[in-house]
Amino acid sequence: MIDREESLMEKNKSLKIDMDSLYIAMEDNSYENFCFLDMETGELLFFSDYLDDDENGISKDEVEENEERYEPVPKIDSDEAWEYMEDFIDTLTDDRLARLLARSIRGRGAFRQFKNILLDYPEEEARWYKFKDDKIKEQAREWLKEIGVTPIGE
Repeated sequence: MIDREESLMEKNKSLKIDMDSLYIAMEDNSYENFCFLDMETGELLFFSDYLDDDENGISKDEVEENEERYEPVPKIDSDEAWEYMEDFIDTLTDDRLARLLARSIRGRGAFRQFKNILLDYPEEEARWYKFKDDKIKEQAREWLKEIGVTPIGE
């Protein structure tokens, strides 16, 4: 019997996917929100513990029961997000800022402290958000490739 991963790889297909919505879904770290990719249509189905399933015309339970058709969209976890910050710090040419940011990501409140420091450096703050967005886009494309999907019209 072919396992799920091998089955996905054999189904290489091209789908029209709203990539911006995919990036948002991957970055959403709320435990109450879920997103699935419809492997037949490319549609992204969003579910939340706070909303009725009626929005999608199908329930979350029905989606979860049909593993062949609906692939859960992975979320970027805090370890990966922390690595993004660390990678960004490595790109800085301002040694003082690099030291401040490196110190900010150690311990509690790392994400908030990192962003608060960048508020005083608007050019680097803008560069950070682009850097982070590029990382998310790269991760989304890698995930689609892993599940055998080529996005159309990106």
